Amino acid sequence: MNPLVVVPTFNERNNVEFITEKLLGLDRPVDILFVDDNSPDGTGILLDAFAEKNPALRVLHRNAKEGIGSAHLAGLSWARQNGYQTVVTMDCDMTHSPDDVPRFLEAVESADVVIGSRYLRKDSLRGWNWRRKLLTHTAHILTRVFLAIPYDATGAFRAFRLDRLPANVFSVVRSKSYPFFFESLLVLQLNGAKIIQIPIDLPPRTYGSSKMRSTEPFRGVWHLIKVAVRRILCREAFLVSDRLIEPNPNLRDEQGWDVYWSNTVTENRIYAILATIYRKLIIAPRLDAVVRRTFPPRSKLLHAGCGSGQVDVRFQSEMEITAVDSSLNALKTYARTVPAAKSVRHASIKNLPFDANSFDGIYNLGVMEHFHQDEIMVIAREFQRVLKPGGRLLFFWPHACATSVALLGLWRDLRAKCGRTHAPLHPPEVSLLRSREWVEQLLREAGFVLESYQFDWRDLWVQAIVTARRFT
Repeated sequence: MNPLVVVPTFNERNNVEFITEKLLGLDRPVDILFVDDNSPDGTGILLDAFAEKNPALRVLHRNAKEGIGSAHLAGLSWARQNGYQTVVTMDCDMTHSPDDVPRFLEAVESADVVIGSRYLRKDSLRGWNWRRKLLTHTAHILTRVFLAIPYDATGAFRAFRLDRLPANVFSVVRSKSYPFFFESLLVLQLNGAKIIQIPIDLPPRTYGSSKMRSTEPFRGVWHLIKVAVRRILCREAFLVSDRLIEPNPNLRDEQGWDVYWSNTVTENRIYAILATIYRKLIIAPRLDAVVRRTFPPRSKLLHAGCGSGQVDVRFQSEMEITAVDSSLNALKTYARTVPAAKSVRHASIKNLPFDANSFDGIYNLGVMEHFHQDEIMVIAREFQRVLKPGGRLLFFWPHACATSVALLGLWRDLRAKCGRTHAPLHPPEVSLLRSREWVEQLLREAGFVLESYQFDWRDLWVQAIVTARRFT
């Protein structure tokens, strides 16, 4: 199958014939897909006439102008659905030279993505006016500084090996306009794509006019800032996984965790951001230290009630992790965040789908407090069943005297006095840890001996860290 060249169009009637002739006249045969957004000047009608005469040309018609990024997404999706492995994307306004396409095709044989860079040659922007140069160079500096992208991140002249990229790699890209280019490149970079650059020259626009509105640069900067903040606070939002998680049709999300992990309520989103900062800055390093101290390398561990997996990232490659959660939303995030996990299962921790003596250890964080004491006993006995003799439990269990409990209680009281209701920030915490003696007695009844108990300043007096060992 020939490589495919994807060319979005909107009012490019004067350019498409020349572009078509140049692409079809290349020494290396290519197919062409024009993505036309219902151009008022009749571009789509003219392209249909070309397509009737040449089977290598296709036209994808869209109902309206939906954004340049959206057009590229549509073209890449069409290419994958129709079996193309190699795709080149380019503009139709003659700033991207069809003569460069063979160089892209050659370069992409040894890469996943090839970027046409305007910054590898001097004077590659000859003839551009000062305003366009200023916008282009400013965008390049901003993407390097705020997104840590070392490539020309705002250009559309690119080549892709779709067979080497995850099928859903662009599914987490939010922008449908010009910011699509830097956001999609960030997604590719964070998901481990092999990216290289080749130099290109961009002449001044000689045909047609720019489709960019005067407000678009400001929108682009605002979108860049939002992407930069998301990258810092929620890196996993940019990660994708081809791992298929089989839903358990018999499992009901009784506590409403799917809603929590969707972050659809404004107050929940704010709480989720604060919780993310706490997990990454406080909990993750503490968990990393305790896990390494408690379990030998390559231990078979069960993360029971895994959530998004933000805290597993430091040791995921050193342990053999199996993750379980009742929320499909949480598991989809976990699969992206912890790609090294051996297995990700949709199941209840009260009824684990594993044989007896399967794991060296079990851990969870902020889970046990959401169950009543009789349910905790069921869970603990299930943990005892699937652990090997001598296997260990590790709990991060919020304390009844935690600073977070006091602050959230104060916040609720203040809202109530103001006559304002609020959406629940998370499912109810009905069994906050009461004391060392209380958890020691509970674990003893389930077949465990308490080994250590910590509740101190190192996690801001929020979580009690409990380790226990199964009776041999």
